Amino acid sequence: PKASPYDFLFLIYNAEYVVSNSFHALIFSYIFQKKAYIVPHTHYAERMVSFLDNFNVKLNEINTYIDFSKVDMTYVNKLISDSIRFLKDSMEME
Repeated sequence: PKASPYDFLFLIYNAEYVVSNSFHALIFSYIFQKKAYIVPHTHYAERMVSFLDNFNVKLNEINTYIDFSKVDMTYVNKLISDSIRFLKDSMEME
């Protein structure tokens, strides 16, 4: 069975560890400051690599352990602000 967006966020928010090859699981692990094992996606790893470069974390071929609870939240707050601004600007264009 597929998880709804609510279920997806609920599971990540309540997880002790996140294990995934999903870019979105990576991002929400960061936002919720969860420890994560990231397995590179075979076709879509570029976004993961780009995001992890911000923290000098290199995605290896098997998996990469990241302790997001030790990451400075200043950067995530900037990303959230930028995303909100982008969404608001996009809605004004319609």
